[in-house]
Amino acid sequence: MIETITGEALIHSVRDKISHWHDNIEAIDVIIEAIDVIRGRAYCLVAGEKYSLEEGDICIVNSRAIHNLMTDDKDLYIKRYEISREFFTRNEKIYRKYIEKLINDERFSHIILKK
Repeated sequence: MIETITGEALIHSVRDKISHWHDNIEAIDVIIEAIDVIRGRAYCLVAGEKYSLEEGDICIVNSRAIHNLMTDDKDLYIKRYEISREFFTRNEKIYRKYIEKLINDERFSHIILKK
């Protein structure tokens, strides 16, 4: 069950959550998803690889990459952010020079920031 409250998600169990991606990135606003583990442990599956996340870790995912979050931890508490194109395009030069190239690069699936 996932309960979403103003951009935060309280996750009790995500064993049955389906892996997904956002194929038509031009048609949607979200280009990056970030998962910040506030409490507990989870696994972030990105592009077929499984990464362990614990309190203080952040997983940043290119929305085009197949991704999923799994846990059996009933105390898991995360903040999930959907970062929009609009956020990055506030400075068009930076967006065109760095961000657009990164999100369109098939080699960029994710970044894991460990505590």
